Amino acid sequence: MENPLLAALQSNYGDGEPPPPDVNTVRGLLEFCKLWLDGDTQTRDLNNPCMSMSGRLKGGAKETEADLRQNPDLVDAARRPIERMAQGYWRIAEVLDRLPELAADKDIDGYKEAIEIFEVERQAVLDCNAEIERSLSGDIRLCPRCGDQCGEFCGACGLITLYPDPKATEYDRSKTAVLAPIYGRLNQAYDAVMSGKESLPYVVRAVDELDAVLVEMQKSYEDAANMDLGEGEDNQEFEDGRELANRLLDEIEKQFAAIDRIRDVEESYRMADLSRGWDAIFDSAVAMKRATQRFAKAYGHMEEGTDQSDSISFSGQ
Repeated sequence: MENPLLAALQSNYGDGEPPPPDVNTVRGLLEFCKLWLDGDTQTRDLNNPCMSMSGRLKGGAKETEADLRQNPDLVDAARRPIERMAQGYWRIAEVLDRLPELAADKDIDGYKEAIEIFEVERQAVLDCNAEIERSLSGDIRLCPRCGDQCGEFCGACGLITLYPDPKATEYDRSKTAVLAPIYGRLNQAYDAVMSGKESLPYVVRAVDELDAVLVEMQKSYEDAANMDLGEGEDNQEFEDGRELANRLLDEIEKQFAAIDRIRDVEESYRMADLSRGWDAIFDSAVAMKRATQRFAKAYGHMEEGTDQSDSISFSGQ
């Protein structure tokens, strides 16, 4: 009698044979190419996956080398694993270019030698990637400009070292907005510190400037929030304005909290706090921009210092 559980497993997962290697991955393609030595891969089936992966790896090598050229200040310790990774891409691509021809010529010894190079280079790429990930894990302070692990201060670049933000690429950097110039200056200072053009105190001075502006804005909106209804004024419009004033005060408080987070980087030295602080300021400033337009309409005047003629457009990155 057929075992119903075994029948169900065979129906869902096949007859027990392992699935074929995924030739769209380097590891899977390596296993697929090895099968040729056992006669389990046909010579004619090698060409397309090998050529496709070779092209992808060459493209990756070129992009990696271009990134290195754009970062000439990168120290040898940080540059070395990246260079070795690009080299590994090239060497694996060269092997993949040769394998179909070696198989067609039935050059078993040459094919085995090429597979050995493939395995060695793949492992080298994995090791380099692990080394790069360790350096960017956020556990080691690095110079934002040259990437050196030089303690608390990089003498060569004159910069305070920071713990990198391993999640930096997960955040949306495509946002744009038209905001008051003070936010543009802060954005420039943030970018300068994150890219290693300036040291940490540069962005702290910029948030100090924003803090002073927000204090003055806070006083104005507190007065509006506490204003009494005058004789002959429209009650609903007045209430809408007071509600908006309170909403703006809430956004200002969010920015104060974000400013404190950026200031705390002088103790935490974490780029993550710097990034999240700027993200919070940017998002709150955008919310304030929308609210101030409604507030101006409710109270019959434009908000000070943030009209269109005195604004600039920039991205949130």
